[in-house]
Amino acid sequence: MDESKKPPVGQGLNKTAEITLLNVRCMNNSNEKEYIDGPMVNKYRDHKPLMKQ
Repeated sequence: MDESKKPPVGQGLNKTAEITLLNVRCMNNSNEKEYIDGPMVNKYRDHKPLMKQ
């Protein structure tokens, strides 16, 4: 790609993307069941804000 054709950072399509995840569930990979409550859900909930950075 020709770098001279890119818009400056923050303008046009050259902006930071914002991604929204909907219906994300905490799942057990070994038996494919959803965690509803407990330490795994708390750990998952605490991890999600870190993914925003």
